[in-house]
Amino acid sequence: ATVSVLYWGREEIMITVGCLLAASALSARYERKLSAEETSACAKEIADINSFNVPWKIAKTKGGFSLAVYGANDGVSGEILNHGQWEGAIAMETYIHAKDKILTYPRTCKDPTGCHEHAVIDVGANLGWWSFSAAALGMNSVAVEGAPTNLAFLALSKCLNPELAPRIRLMPTLVGEGTQSCVLAMPSQNVGDGALHCKLLDQSSWTEDEISTLLVASNGYLKTAYRTQIRKLDDVVQEAWEADPKLPDYVTLLKMDIEGSEFRAFNGSKALFGSKKVPTFFTEIWKIVSGGPAEYIQAIKDAGYVVRDATCTNNPIESPESFAQNMAAIHNLCATLP
Repeated sequence: ATVSVLYWGREEIMITVGCLLAASALSARYERKLSAEETSACAKEIADINSFNVPWKIAKTKGGFSLAVYGANDGVSGEILNHGQWEGAIAMETYIHAKDKILTYPRTCKDPTGCHEHAVIDVGANLGWWSFSAAALGMNSVAVEGAPTNLAFLALSKCLNPELAPRIRLMPTLVGEGTQSCVLAMPSQNVGDGALHCKLLDQSSWTEDEISTLLVASNGYLKTAYRTQIRKLDDVVQEAWEADPKLPDYVTLLKMDIEGSEFRAFNGSKALFGSKKVPTFFTEIWKIVSGGPAEYIQAIKDAGYVVRDATCTNNPIESPESFAQNMAAIHNLCATLP
């Protein structure tokens, strides 16, 4: 099975990578039932999820919080239901490093009455593991997510965790190099991971015929598609910080996991990274990606970061070309300012 990202225009780029898909029926060791009180209090959020006609469950995670997850055909949901976490060890290790790193930076914000202690930007929030983990650790998270189904799940998870909900700000958008006319196509397997299909040169909205052609050409792999607009992460961050002036000027961690579109989103974040106010940047990287993984690593290094393989404590990557040649299909990087 594959996940694909296709950019339409004079230059067409197909990004394809093998991925682990969940079985149709997900194991549910960590599943729990909703109480009558929760069902009543979260009736709107439940109705929103049901409108998408997808199976769903509630998981009581090892982090102590509850998450709404897909009931079938989703790898992230399967891990959370069966193991109580998603990227639990790497997320915790990264947060510990980032919290230590931020201590050397000033704590300032636009609100003269006081600031939140920590800010996390979670780009590609998916079902919210990184954002809710941050909130459980006392940090504020700006969760950037564009898939309508995932947003409905995130809204229900916020409702089920009223003590954490005030620390999580949902930004319902997708990010890239700039404004583009796109559709987010959702697969029939691994249903929480959408594939972006964007027009590089033509900014007209996608027609029904174009969307139908896209779905038919996938031979059943893609289930549905939503029209969407891509925004620069710089603009999304500015909007979030204006909405909550207590968010600190220096970001404890920026995590980015958007299915091969990370380099494009990075290119739409020049002001943010140029400000030197993101001392720790954790990003997924794909071997087959527009621009190339070596170019992405070099761009991060050119922004002033020391780039490490997988964790924030591994040795720095000296040669982006050598690393890209030998890396796995999908990998993680931790980049830190000196």
